[in-house]
Amino acid sequence: MQKYDIVVVGGGPGGTLAAKTAAEKGMKVLVIERGREIGDKIVSGAIVLPKMFRDFPFTRTMNLPRARIPRTGYFGFFKPPPSLEVAYYSIVSMDPDSQEYPTQCVYMKEFVGFLADAAKEAGAEFRMATLVSDVLRKNGKITGVITDKGDEIQSDIVIAADGVLSLIARKAGLRKKWDPWGVVNIASLTFSAPEDKIDEEGIGGGVYSIMGLGANYHCVFKDGFHIGGFGFPACTLGRRVQARRGVTAEYLKFLEPPLIQAMLKRLEAKPVEFSMHPLTWFDEMPKEIYTDGLMLVGDAAGLPEPFLASGIYEAMYSGRLAAEVAAEAVEKGDTSKGFLKKYYDVLEVSPVGQQFVGGKQIRAMFDLVLTHPDGRKLVDLMRSISMFLFWGWAGTIAPASVTLPLMITTLLDKVPVLAKVAGLYLPVAAPSFSEPLSRLTNELVAGVMRSAMTKGGV
Repeated sequence: MQKYDIVVVGGGPGGTLAAKTAAEKGMKVLVIERGREIGDKIVSGAIVLPKMFRDFPFTRTMNLPRARIPRTGYFGFFKPPPSLEVAYYSIVSMDPDSQEYPTQCVYMKEFVGFLADAAKEAGAEFRMATLVSDVLRKNGKITGVITDKGDEIQSDIVIAADGVLSLIARKAGLRKKWDPWGVVNIASLTFSAPEDKIDEEGIGGGVYSIMGLGANYHCVFKDGFHIGGFGFPACTLGRRVQARRGVTAEYLKFLEPPLIQAMLKRLEAKPVEFSMHPLTWFDEMPKEIYTDGLMLVGDAAGLPEPFLASGIYEAMYSGRLAAEVAAEAVEKGDTSKGFLKKYYDVLEVSPVGQQFVGGKQIRAMFDLVLTHPDGRKLVDLMRSISMFLFWGWAGTIAPASVTLPLMITTLLDKVPVLAKVAGLYLPVAAPSFSEPLSRLTNELVAGVMRSAMTKGGV
């Protein structure tokens, strides 16, 4: 029987980071990946945010062949069908030259390949085209895995990075299946386009919403792009399928707005691949993510953040933390559930865990803006304020003496919807406000005292 310190199941962002970290700590590591090549099972592309480069310094040397650093982005709202007209649209300069770590749009296969190469360089071993079918147990503790080829591979620790449908989590008894209300089905359509046409268009990516339906993101690479949907809750998907409603057709509505159609035509875009895959989207960090001899990371642990369900950074961060705890557990000879609780405790106070603080309120506000009729009032408010601030105060339409009262009137008209948003947001933000408010109060008191002393001739 083969024996390793740590077996990692899954060669995605979480698995490769776990393998790299553990190998760097001197562990004997095996990564088991079902794909024939790294990245085979990962959908299309993604937007890699600056926090990844900040927190994983080795990625700063990344130079992927088809990656693109966006210089502009857009944010838009479209009216509900059948109109689909623009309700609000804004192009924003991302100015990568002024950012320490610019955002990048990457193809996931290239990106994960880069991470896997780093893990191999650190000493991790990879076994491809192999499916894990079960876990090994001894006295109730996970002690390794069994492959579809019948091989038994023993290890002190198993780190499961096998995705949202994690077989390891189920075989270990951590869960049977996710609550369907906590799973979304993310749809994306990938296009190819001439690089020069993409350069001419100048749009590096964006987010847009069709009121009442949801939102999509637009990710641009050197030679193509994809439009990915924030998805439908799995339970809603089930109801639609039972009612014989076309989920794919509903997603494709996001390609119908005239503004999007005109962009596709200018880019000479050709569809390459349509995909739909499940992703967890919880408003609280799951607790059942470790047991004797086992830790779950990334999507397998249900860690995509609660606002936009992004999960790459979360997978990488949790993979690194799990490997650090695993290496310590192996060195101390204690792989019990009690010791591995350290993984959960450290993760909870990490940037990944902190994203779930106020998750319920964040999700409720997200639903309000994107799907509730009051969300349209918020869009109108955003448009009105931007018009008053940019055009009015610049004197293009009217002097500030005219536009300022109009803006105040607009704000007063929107008090009901603003109150709803404030009711959701303030309980989350209140702890962050306490220190600035205290400092502001002290400054005001000090200013009043100085003014009084000056007037009194003191």
